[in-house]
Amino acid sequence: METVEVENIEVEEPQLEAQEEPEPFEEEAEITEEERQPAQLDIHLDIGRLPPSFSEALKVLDAVGVEEVTLQFKGGNLEICQMDASRVCLVRASYEMGLAAAQETAFAVNVKELLRILKSFENPHFRVEGNRLIAEDKNMVQGDGRVKEVTPKRYETLILEPDNIDVPIEHLEKLKFSVKAKVDFAKLWKYAKVFGSDKDLPDALKFEANNIVLSATLRGDFNNLSMQIAKAEGEGKATYATAYLSALSGEWTVEYATDMPLKAHHSLNGITVYLAPRIETD
Repeated sequence: METVEVENIEVEEPQLEAQEEPEPFEEEAEITEEERQPAQLDIHLDIGRLPPSFSEALKVLDAVGVEEVTLQFKGGNLEICQMDASRVCLVRASYEMGLAAAQETAFAVNVKELLRILKSFENPHFRVEGNRLIAEDKNMVQGDGRVKEVTPKRYETLILEPDNIDVPIEHLEKLKFSVKAKVDFAKLWKYAKVFGSDKDLPDALKFEANNIVLSATLRGDFNNLSMQIAKAEGEGKATYATAYLSALSGEWTVEYATDMPLKAHHSLNGITVYLAPRIETD
């Protein structure tokens, strides 16, 4: 098969390699049905408005299959440190909320419900009363000082017991990475449309850096797509699950080492994603 190059992109005949599923960061203890039942919560917390970038973290969580996210309020800040059910991907974010430092608590909420509220409400204010999260749309003071009236809306949803499964964040923060690059994932997925829809994308993406450029390769059953996507510092190669990487859009700072977890950080949204590697075997 001939190799076609367009803007540093190659589509070539694939070389088949066996791949294993991503290794989880650590094994999750089995949880019985009785342990899944939420405890009776009695929380009283005036949260106010959530930061605009908070919805971006929710979108990433939703895209990697997280159904419920634990919100941790401590030191006046809102923190997220959530793994997906398979323990392959971890999403972390922190937001300054200006809450009283004494108001330290945690609870879990449904990701899709929060996204629906943030999308359908113009100026939602949140508070927790007992075991319910309450969102109310309130009038907004605009930049010119005028008040914009909104249609009064109120939404309530049940909060759940926080996820108390240990997250290996200390271990991940100690990782040493050999490659660093700024990757525009929006451009990467645009080039990947040569495969068709998102559902047609190969299930693994390989990064390879040579201290000059970072290349990304998607291997399909009948063809490959190779792209030089960014300048790179360092050398190394590793493969990761496309299903998780496809949750990223825009420019992220990516760090990884050969066959080690990947770290992706979005400076504007304050989101950090860790992703376990897929191990390739001949």
